[in-house]
Amino acid sequence: MKVCTDSCLFGAWVANDLVLQQSNPEYSLDIGGGTGLLSLMLAQKISGKIHSVESDSDAFTQMKQNFNESEWAGRLVAFHSDIKEFKAPAAYDLIISNPPFYENSLKGFHKGRTAAMHDSGLRLEELIKEIKHHIRADGYFYVLIASSREKDFEDLLQAYQARVSKKLMIKNSAEKPPFRIAYRGTFASDIHPTETSEICIYQQQQYTPAFKELLRDYYLHL
Repeated sequence: MKVCTDSCLFGAWVANDLVLQQSNPEYSLDIGGGTGLLSLMLAQKISGKIHSVESDSDAFTQMKQNFNESEWAGRLVAFHSDIKEFKAPAAYDLIISNPPFYENSLKGFHKGRTAAMHDSGLRLEELIKEIKHHIRADGYFYVLIASSREKDFEDLLQAYQARVSKKLMIKNSAEKPPFRIAYRGTFASDIHPTETSEICIYQQQQYTPAFKELLRDYYLHL
């Protein structure tokens, strides 16, 4: 699976938000961790344990190798499991997920990439159920979705009594509409109104200053 720019942006946004909040969750969970990108980015900014659950065998094998070869191997644990069957050792302070994007759209030939890009393996409602099941009462979750699913996702959040505290609209350029939306949410009741912002990745075929600032600790050449 290729490393996508929007996934990198999402991971950097989550990690940066935790730093801004001076939050250092003791136990974090990455649902659908793929090859471990988000968990590895998070591990560079927090000191707690990070569990990453992945059902695809090939992705899990690569994730485990990536974890073992990193300098944060002692805090990263890979689990080969469907999240719906995962037996967590405890509730999590933080949950992150970059779920499949294109529910009910045309699916490609490659099974692993199809599962990664579509929610044939885990639908949005099931994802919210699993987040609610595994998170602490005062915990936070971060999710990246396709902008076309904005209303569906927010309707589901409302139905499951989740509240959004931050929302990032992600654009390829200023002239184009958002193509991804990142959320920070919680099932706790004592939060402030939703803070909405936006970021553009490109300006005149170059990375924008905002993108460079967010990704500078992760990209080698910015």
